[in-house]
Amino acid sequence: MIRVRREQALLCVFSMHHDTWLKVVNETLTPLVRSLKSNEEIDRAIDLIYAHSALADALEEDQLLRLEGFVRAMPTDKLLLAENLLNSRKGLLYQAARARVERVKAEEISACHRPAYWSQAVIGMSEPVVDRRNGARA
Repeated sequence: MIRVRREQALLCVFSMHHDTWLKVVNETLTPLVRSLKSNEEIDRAIDLIYAHSALADALEEDQLLRLEGFVRAMPTDKLLLAENLLNSRKGLLYQAARARVERVKAEEISACHRPAYWSQAVIGMSEPVVDRRNGARA
C-alpha cells in the first residue's frame, strides 16, 4: 500500500510540475541511488524506478548496472521484487529478473510469501524448476 501511494505521489508531482520534476530527477537520482547501502534501500529504489520511465532514463549507467547486478543476484527474501519487474515486461531490470527467476530453487519458492501463486503465475514452473522441485538436477 505504501509503495502505491509513493508512486501516485510521484506521478502527481510529475503531472503538476513536469519541467521541475524532470530537472530535480536528473540532478539528484544518480547521487541518491549511489548512496544506497542496504538491500532494503536498493529494493525501494528499484520499485521506484519503475514508477515512471523518466526515472530509469535519469540514472547514470554505472548505477543502472549496479541495480541490475543486485537483481541478478537477488537474495531470496527479495524475490517478490522480481514479480514487479517481470510485470513491467521491459528494460534491463526485467531481463535481470528473468535471469534470476530462471535460477530459482524449490527452497526459495517455498520461502516466498505466496509460494503456490509465485511458482505458477510468476515463473510459470519452467522445466528446470520443475526438475529441481522433483529432486533432479537441471
